[in-house]
Amino acid sequence: MYRAPKPSFLFLALAVFFACTSSESSSSDSPEDPSSDNLVAYTGLTLIDGIDPNPKRNYTVVINPDTGDITDLFEGTQKSLAAHISVRDFSGKYMMPGLIEGHFHLCSTNGERTQEGLVSMQNMFRQGITTIRDMFGNGIGVRELQKMGAPKDQALPKVHFVCLVAGAYFISIDSRVEATVGRGTPGEEPWFKVIDDQTDVGELIQEARSFGCSGLKLYADISAANAKRLIAKGKEMNFPIFSHGALLEAGPRDLIGANSLSHADYLNFVTVDELPSLQEFDDPSYVESFPLEDLKSTRMRDFLTDFKAENMVLDATLNFYQRRAGPEERHILNFVQAASKEVYTQGAKISAGVDGFNDEISNPSNFSLLEEIKYLQQQTGMSNFEALQTATYNNALSLRIQDEYGSIAIGKKADLIVLEKNPLEDLEHLRSLEYVIKDGYEHKISDENKVQLRRRTAVTKAFHHCH
Repeated sequence: MYRAPKPSFLFLALAVFFACTSSESSSSDSPEDPSSDNLVAYTGLTLIDGIDPNPKRNYTVVINPDTGDITDLFEGTQKSLAAHISVRDFSGKYMMPGLIEGHFHLCSTNGERTQEGLVSMQNMFRQGITTIRDMFGNGIGVRELQKMGAPKDQALPKVHFVCLVAGAYFISIDSRVEATVGRGTPGEEPWFKVIDDQTDVGELIQEARSFGCSGLKLYADISAANAKRLIAKGKEMNFPIFSHGALLEAGPRDLIGANSLSHADYLNFVTVDELPSLQEFDDPSYVESFPLEDLKSTRMRDFLTDFKAENMVLDATLNFYQRRAGPEERHILNFVQAASKEVYTQGAKISAGVDGFNDEISNPSNFSLLEEIKYLQQQTGMSNFEALQTATYNNALSLRIQDEYGSIAIGKKADLIVLEKNPLEDLEHLRSLEYVIKDGYEHKISDENKVQLRRRTAVTKAFHHCH
């Protein structure tokens, strides 16, 4: 029987030599694994990860500044750090997810002009805000601001912006439309669309997505059928749908399945039998009611059960009402406070957003998002940790970016803030900001900006002391 000849010793030796040489050559020519190089370890800190209400003491967080990822987390000396890893001793400091402003208007009623919005972004970044959800403004201007905020080495928040969708009647009557659109055409821009029964909602969403929008904002004068079409198509195309709490003809119950509903006062329409049209709502003779007892009704409980099951988020804008309510609107303020508390009590999520404009954040001491966080905590009874979640995880969930942002875990993006004091003890300690880490890039907050950020606290304490 034929057998292959046995290889000689010399042949085996040569084969081993060439195999080793080839292996060494291949190893030396291949690029180094970027995940193991250029790592920074922040050691000795107290970690508030955005998910676990219990702070993790004496923790190490390892970040890859090149990829922007969190590569490791561990307690104390559980692991030894490789020699090539840069070590930053942050003993005594507190690290938590970067703040997300859930409702702002960077380019509202000023056309494509970006200067005012840029100043707002600069000031918000100095407050620890790493992401903004812009809830409508001139799309050309906001997209330009988005480009400015995208690089990790720029001391600016990243911007997500919406395409506003409304009915033709709203576009024809609202005085803000022309000023916001500028050179554009209301209802015909990829970031501002009119909808009717003939609208191809898939095409509308694709146009908004191609322009750079992060979601649709359903605003007003939209029928229940069209709202449901948009929500269903958004789910199908994996495109977030944000909505006002009522669209006058669609009510809150018609909007189940949207990612978020804005403005707690619209929850008064959950229990009404018939919704007004926008025309009826605008009529001076129309009287809107805000019955507190309806918040405990079976209809409201059923609505909140569905709201929670769909993982929806209430963009309450609670402090918006507190800032603007006069004596005649006191009943509305009472309602939104009680409604937000009921949403929280039933276990549904609430996000923090100020519904603010550029003139309200002209310097870093105007920390509007902190005021919203504190007001939500005071009015709902949530813990300080849960209040922090309204501006971190809950806003990330609303934007559907929670897999990368809003909490601290291995594999997530390193959008983080570092504080001198513990915000779980006092939410005002959010003002003790030392560093903002944006997608892995470390920004130190200057001493001058620290003074500005804390000035409001000093003034507030002095006022209470004198009165």
